[in-house]
Amino acid sequence: MKETIENLILSVNDNGVLKTAIELQKLSDELSELLNLIKMFNEEHLEEISQESEDYGGVFEGYEIKKRNGRKMISYKNVPEWKEAEKNKKQIEAKYKAMLSAIEKGLGNANISEDGEVLELPEVTYSKSGISYKKI
Repeated sequence: MKETIENLILSVNDNGVLKTAIELQKLSDELSELLNLIKMFNEEHLEEISQESEDYGGVFEGYEIKKRNGRKMISYKNVPEWKEAEKNKKQIEAKYKAMLSAIEKGLGNANISEDGEVLELPEVTYSKSGISYKKI
């Protein structure tokens, strides 16, 4: 499959960028499906794989195999104090987002409080642009 992908990329001058991109996306979709099948297999056979690998000292055909237990996760969504803090956080975010929007629209005093304090504006970052593919 690696060779197929490399050949597709090298043929961009013959096929054009868009055609090459679509062909690569088709391969990406197929790979995603295959990876999901592999993941399902590993989940269904977790205990068997773990037990059998122990017979080989945890190493088999060049792979070290270890069973990893699921991690402990804690949710605070049922804690009233946390809910209140989350609500306050959202209100603060909305306030500063509105200030930033006003500044971007040319209202220069939007980040000055009622008592004359200049409020720090939130940091703005941008994610990387990309191409989206949707099979129709």
